[in-house]
Amino acid sequence: MIDAVTNVVTQNRDFSGVENITSEISNLVMSKVRYATRCECILKADYFTKSFEGDKVSIGSYGLIGKTVTSRNTGEEDYIGVEITGLNACPCTMDAERKKLISENPEYGDIMNNIPVITHNQRNRVKILVQKISGVEIEADMLIKVASDIIGSPVELGESLESDVELIYRQHKNPQFVEDVVRNIACSLKQKLQKLNINPQVLITSESEESVHRHNAFAEFTGKLSDITC
Repeated sequence: MIDAVTNVVTQNRDFSGVENITSEISNLVMSKVRYATRCECILKADYFTKSFEGDKVSIGSYGLIGKTVTSRNTGEEDYIGVEITGLNACPCTMDAERKKLISENPEYGDIMNNIPVITHNQRNRVKILVQKISGVEIEADMLIKVASDIIGSPVELGESLESDVELIYRQHKNPQFVEDVVRNIACSLKQKLQKLNINPQVLITSESEESVHRHNAFAEFTGKLSDITC
């Protein structure tokens, strides 16, 4: 198996996508290991994007995923995916804090019921995997934008196109549980992909790294694009 990986990655040629690399490795393993009935190959890489707005240059850092599952019985499935780290605000704590603030300051109740109030931020890690359909190109940048529109996209290098203040305010105006993050990403993804007349297998996960609890929160959707109801 190591020989199969080395054989593919040391070739001095370009690949059109990470899923093409995992496809070659997976099929080469199956050809060498005759008794195997199934092979799963996953490749993860750092992926950087550059965005411009006026004289600002922003560089984002993400995870790029290629995945291939090869079976002697069912054939081959290839996936393209991304991993994004963003931010969400806890709606449960916000609701409890709002009630507490109103109880202590009843004269401001009408205002507090209409604005975001105190809650805690959560670093949210999202993963999206979409099955590759022959003849249809699905770009990693599109998947990143779908997730970033929901959980934001903290910038590590360069100048941020969205400041910390803007990101926190945007997320606090729309606090989300991990279930909400997955649901919102799924609906946005469906809106974009159904225009291509395809029905790929989709995996979406969201994990919030809790700041005030000992446990993290996790949600997942796995199914066909047509299974997503919005």
